[in-house]
Amino acid sequence: MYSRAICPPAFLLLISLCAWPLSAQPQAAGDVSSSAASDFQALQRQAAHGNATGEYLLGLAYMNGSGVPQDYKQAALWYKAAAAQGQRNAENNLGSLYESGLGVHKNLPEAARWYRLAAIHGDPIAQCNLASAYFSGRGVARDYSQAATWFRAAADQGSAPAQYLLSTMYYRGLGMPLDFQEAAKWARAAAQQGDRRAQANMGSLYEQGKGVPLDYVNAYQWYSLAVQNGDVRSKVRLKNLSRLMTNQQILEALASGASQPSSPDTFDATAANSFVRLHHQIVPFH
Repeated sequence: MYSRAICPPAFLLLISLCAWPLSAQPQAAGDVSSSAASDFQALQRQAAHGNATGEYLLGLAYMNGSGVPQDYKQAALWYKAAAAQGQRNAENNLGSLYESGLGVHKNLPEAARWYRLAAIHGDPIAQCNLASAYFSGRGVARDYSQAATWFRAAADQGSAPAQYLLSTMYYRGLGMPLDFQEAAKWARAAAQQGDRRAQANMGSLYEQGKGVPLDYVNAYQWYSLAVQNGDVRSKVRLKNLSRLMTNQQILEALASGASQPSSPDTFDATAANSFVRLHHQIVPFH
């Protein structure tokens, strides 16, 4: 597991926690930057004086082995110190250590407890992790309604993984009424950030005419974009869809194409890397 970002998109039996450890990455105003981690002695001085940011960054340095040998026990020690002061990055990362059993005894309820604290403090990665815990019933009782609530909180802050998962929950009516229009809305939001799973799902929605008008040209474009970004399943869908299209429709799709969205920011890219190692299969809309 990671310590800074976590958001698992494994639907239909495959959703687990989104616990991703935090690496160096920017956050919203009020959060800390890990650029200061290069000066390990400065971090030690800050942490020794009880500075929550210094304690968190020192824990991060130990977790990542930046300027010091990797030591999960020391990472947990400093995360606890920062978390005791309400430092939300440390709270989330401490949750990921308890989830993975690195530096501490594995304890899923304790992981969920720290995710909750960080989520309440507004950390979108922790919100995604907590949502995943509720979805899979890891450390808490399974509760799709709570999962949807916390995925929505992270999605509202722009987390592409959360937007994708929220879209899937709307599509399947899990924890909320089935709503294809909302499914399309959130799939599009994630797809526009470069999430290939969401791009594939946008193709599926247009192919089926669910939540959006039936439109094979748009479906072809979204599937093509997903393929460009490495979605293997979309290759098959693209081939099957082309059999339903006229030559003119295919030419139109190829001519106009779908603009390549910018890649997700560092925050989501880091989170995704940790997630992909745990969740290899993504169950699409169909």
